[in-house]
Amino acid sequence: MNKKTFKGLDQFENVKNWFDTIIDSSFDGLWICDKDGNIIRINKAAETMNELKSIEVVGRNMRELVREGFFDKSITLEAIKKKTSVTMLQHTRTGKKILVTSNPIFNEEGEITFVVSNDRDITELDHLRSQLHETQDLMKRYSAKLSELEIKSEDPHSFVYHSKEMRQIYEMAVRVAKVDSTVLLLGESGVGKSILAHLIHQQSERVKGPFIRVDCVGIPDSLIESELFGYVKGAFTGARPEGKAGLFELANKGTLFLDEIGEIPLNIQSKLLRFLEKHEVNRVGGTGVKEIDVRIIAATNMNIEEMVSTKRFRADLYYRLNVVPIVIPPLSERRDDILSLLFYYLQKFNQKYQKEKTFSPAVIDLLCDFNFPGNVRELSNLIERMVVTTEKSYMELSDLPQGIINRIHQSDQNNYGIYENLSLKEASEKFELIMIGRTIKNYGSQKKASKILRVDQATISRKLNKRQSQCKMQ
Repeated sequence: MNKKTFKGLDQFENVKNWFDTIIDSSFDGLWICDKDGNIIRINKAAETMNELKSIEVVGRNMRELVREGFFDKSITLEAIKKKTSVTMLQHTRTGKKILVTSNPIFNEEGEITFVVSNDRDITELDHLRSQLHETQDLMKRYSAKLSELEIKSEDPHSFVYHSKEMRQIYEMAVRVAKVDSTVLLLGESGVGKSILAHLIHQQSERVKGPFIRVDCVGIPDSLIESELFGYVKGAFTGARPEGKAGLFELANKGTLFLDEIGEIPLNIQSKLLRFLEKHEVNRVGGTGVKEIDVRIIAATNMNIEEMVSTKRFRADLYYRLNVVPIVIPPLSERRDDILSLLFYYLQKFNQKYQKEKTFSPAVIDLLCDFNFPGNVRELSNLIERMVVTTEKSYMELSDLPQGIINRIHQSDQNNYGIYENLSLKEASEKFELIMIGRTIKNYGSQKKASKILRVDQATISRKLNKRQSQCKMQ
């Protein structure tokens, strides 16, 4: 080698130091081996990446390092065997993932003289990729749930469901809509009785006729008869001179929805019964009757059978209304609907208020486990409140109303009873099983749950099998 080639170097011996400096300045790990796989040189990045010292490996053969578990395979040996450049993934004894490219160097006769291997630690990159995939899987799951929303129209009364229970109710409502049978909707306040009534009207042949909702609890007893059945000229003091058509008449050829039917006074119940029997109305103060073609849907959140037994509701009217009863379960009994409803109302209120808010996965998981005693109405109100009051576009747990947080904490305190009279070990095992079960439910598999809980899948499987064995012995 001509010393003059290296201008600026005082002595040829400095070339080695200069060369070492270049190798050690590389961010990537470098391994230089001879044609048999014996290690001649590694740089500092390779030492750090593989968590070893140069003195431990220089002079040794790659086969020895593989046997001793320094890494699972040698890419250098693969390059020697195939006589070409090889790129493979290598796992080190410390659990790192290293992307290695080994390049053989040939002499003029075409024989391998050296192999230079380039290491790059992709452990963190792989971790980030795994997190990205988990996030993508989660978003795909939420997107899949969102795509399964059963939205049958574009108006505010769209019927949204995902659970098996609500699917059966939807199918029943569609079947009943094709006939004129009276329907009685039963369920807690806020479960969606009004929406279901509107759905029945939309799916019926009366869809072109009016849909009139009557809030029976909102009309004073003194006015309810005239509001429902109308009145003639001069029927009472303060009446309109021309009289007034009642809601039954206004709903002609359409549907009349009597919400909170249990609040109707007994004297009005008898007149409602006569209408259901003859489909005729007699205005207050009038003598003639008028035939009306209207379909009746009634709803109540009260125990109507108990009201019948205590004489607060007419039994004959109950039987007339109870031709097709449909019981809508509370949201706490159909949690599969919560996720669909969350996304539906988030989209609805984003459009209404021209926002682009999103929920964090933690908020979604927490709300999917919440009881929502106010049912769909409470859920809808909560989401509207969060959309209009939070400043950030990405809504997190800290953005939940304090009242919701307090109720969740209270629920957690009430659950303390399940750990009473247990040893610390027994309580820990019970809590572990609750966490495992909830995570598997939320993420769909033991494999995904193991990543979230940061344990091996085998650990989860073992704990579940142990619990099953204990249950069989009890």
